[in-house]
Order: sequence, then C-alpha cells, then structure tokens
Amino acid sequence: MAAPAVRNFGTGYWVLACFVVSFVLGIIPFVGKYLASLFSLAVLLPSLGITARRLHDLGKSGWLLLLNLIVPIGLFIVLILCIPEGSKEANKYGDPVA
Repeated sequence: MAAPAVRNFGTGYWVLACFVVSFVLGIIPFVGKYLASLFSLAVLLPSLGITARRLHDLGKSGWLLLLNLIVPIGLFIVLILCIPEGSKEANKYGDPVA
C-alpha cells in the first residue's frame, strides 16, 4: 500500500476553501444555526488536514495552525502564509506531488 502524499499544491486548498465558504453562506438563512454548526464541525478536521498539507508544501510546519487560536488575527496570518506558490523541489516534508 502506498503512503499518502504529505504535500499538497494550492489548487486543492483553494477549491475546498471556496466551496466551504460559499456553501455555508448559502445555507445559513434556510436551515438555521444548528445545522450550520453541524456542517462546520463536519468540515473542521478535513480543513485542518488540508491546511497542514498546504503549509507542508510551503516548507512550513503544520503546527502553525495553532495561530488560529489568536482571534481574530491568527486566521489572517495563516491565510497569508498559505497564499504563496509551493516549492517545486523536495523539502523536509517530502517530494512535490505531481
């Protein structure tokens, strides 16, 4: 069995981020706060995993996700860290995904 890829290029990150934001904003008026909260919990772990892979692609530690605990500045710091293009060569987190 092949090991899962540890690095991720930006496309998957941004597609998921845009989908989550648009979906949540689209359903809140219709389903109420409880279902929106349930949806947020359902996408929490996958979004943390994808963001950690994006940080690994940039050669940064996934522990930088803890910056999100600094409300409200931490979210913007992590977002800015995820914007640059990932490295095209191998880094300490592995080879780039083709």
